[in-house]
Amino acid sequence: MTDLTDFPDDTRVYFIRHIDGYTQPHKGTESTSVRCYLAPIPHGWGSDPSKLDDRQIARLFSDKNPEGFISTIFAGSLATYVAGQCFIRGEDGRGVYAGMLIPKQRKLGNALAFGEESRLYKEYEEDHESGLFPSTKVGERSTGEAVVALPQSQLHLQEALSYGSRILVARDTRSRDERNQVEYIIPRTVIFRAFYAFNSTIADIFTAGPWSTVRSKAISEQEFAGHVTGIDEHSGYWKIVLALGMTLDDGPMMALFRFDHYAEARAKRIHEPILKAQLDAALWGAEDSHWCSNAEIPLNPLLGPYQGTVSGYFLNRRKDGGFAGRTFLVTAIHQMSFSKRLPAIATILVNDATEGEKVIHTGGPRPHNNGNRPRSPRPNGKPTVDAHEATERRPGFDMPSISFAFHPKPKIIRLKKDQSFKYSSKRKKDSQEPTTEISGGRKAGKQEDLSHAHSTHEKREASELLTELMAILKVLKTKGTIAEYRVVAPVDSEQRVQVGAYPCWNFLGEDERKAVRIGKADWGTRSWMYLQKAESHYRALARTAFVIRLLLPNGLAGLWIEVERRSKRDKSNESIASAFVVSDDLAIRAETQAALSIIRSVQGVSLGKAFERKGRVCYTHPHYMEKPGSEKWSLAPLEAFLKSIGNGQPQP
Repeated sequence: MTDLTDFPDDTRVYFIRHIDGYTQPHKGTESTSVRCYLAPIPHGWGSDPSKLDDRQIARLFSDKNPEGFISTIFAGSLATYVAGQCFIRGEDGRGVYAGMLIPKQRKLGNALAFGEESRLYKEYEEDHESGLFPSTKVGERSTGEAVVALPQSQLHLQEALSYGSRILVARDTRSRDERNQVEYIIPRTVIFRAFYAFNSTIADIFTAGPWSTVRSKAISEQEFAGHVTGIDEHSGYWKIVLALGMTLDDGPMMALFRFDHYAEARAKRIHEPILKAQLDAALWGAEDSHWCSNAEIPLNPLLGPYQGTVSGYFLNRRKDGGFAGRTFLVTAIHQMSFSKRLPAIATILVNDATEGEKVIHTGGPRPHNNGNRPRSPRPNGKPTVDAHEATERRPGFDMPSISFAFHPKPKIIRLKKDQSFKYSSKRKKDSQEPTTEISGGRKAGKQEDLSHAHSTHEKREASELLTELMAILKVLKTKGTIAEYRVVAPVDSEQRVQVGAYPCWNFLGEDERKAVRIGKADWGTRSWMYLQKAESHYRALARTAFVIRLLLPNGLAGLWIEVERRSKRDKSNESIASAFVVSDDLAIRAETQAALSIIRSVQGVSLGKAFERKGRVCYTHPHYMEKPGSEKWSLAPLEAFLKSIGNGQPQP
């Protein structure tokens, strides 16, 4: 299963160090591509990226490496790819996903409390009418040496990127002691992905032309079913009719770009570097035009303060005297607050299939028979390529992608049609088969093009529970309660789910996923396996599991499994016991699948007995010393639990 079309002829594992540098057109297509800058992990460090510690990861980002390699992906696939992901050379010579450097998840504190107004070097950027680059001089040492925004000793980029890739620098200053502060380096392309390329459709729209000319591809200004995009005269809420190909999840961001003047201005600026690159190419006769993202956070500073959650990696500490605290490279934004001072957002799709206030029966032809084909999760064995466009005329596939959710969520009103039609004619059965290869390119609609590989943010809230777990395990290792721990992450496409920073497992097993894919799921969408129910199995959000391999001082090894928990009406989360499944099998991913199958079969309860029936041993930590539904961990109960196992006296 290929993920990168171009890959070095090398047996080492390569990781994505940086993503930026856009081109249009790409390899004879009409699509926009973006460069992934790869670097190899040293042979002596092993082939499992999840085993690397913080110091090794910091070195990977800082070390100068002449063996770097540039691969490309389509801009429509940005929601799937993130710096820190790792790849190996497959049998076909292309890059295959091989896991990721395990990132840290952090709350931003006051770093972006007022959006773009919170950036550290705002005055410099305004005075010079220029963006901020890693190489930008922001100070001077007593020796006269320049202090730059992001030195190569922290993040080593090619010279062209160091002077061309824009970044935002913000600092969490809640601590008065600078040594305890954290400086966040946010590449502008990460901001672009979060707000302007959060799915394939939106990414293709923003790279197709100026927002004022392409907005109609996202937002319909025509009357539909009694509704017109605009501000409701009576309630003041924002009504937005979303164009064909959009989803209801797109409503909040599209409403901001349509009604909030600050957000609209930021959307219009996205095309500025694209136009400049095209003009330079025409002027100088370049074969292609490259540009780097200038994306700005589209949240109005006057409506702050905002809170956010990001993931990424701590870089080496600065050695130039520029900043005494720690530097954190943000590779993904997972959560931002949505101002409560904004109006409610009322949305409807132009292809809305729900019943209207009035239902009219007709024998006429059904609309949208030639519209978007259904998609299912990308199965293993479907290689993605960047040399062909995609088509809507064949069934497409959903790619595993990073997660993002507004928190608190905006208030959403689902508009109802004034009337709808009920057709007596049968819906045409889709006779088209998907292609053997798939593409994240722009959907051109040609029959000869490839099935579409659709990328879109997972709508999951970042888990504070998992962040707390990783922190407490670090403490327990320091105390000697555990000898070793590492994340066990899936590599197969259908099993991968990203929950905030953390690579998790899809709780649906292979048989269940196949049943959903072919439309033969025989269980309800209210099933325990789902985190959120929906009108179909395809749209229902499956639970996930976060898995860590623990090694205790007495040599006992096992899988620590955290099941994703549903939110209750009181906004707390349901309580589910953690599971420690004894296992020393080296086939650790197969062991994980088997353990999840047992947990799934009993819906997460009576796990000890369930595993015993299968000849396995499982101990459970019920969190009984903690507040019900809490995202916090209590050190003493967890330490006592692990010691009881280590001493051969497990708790019941």
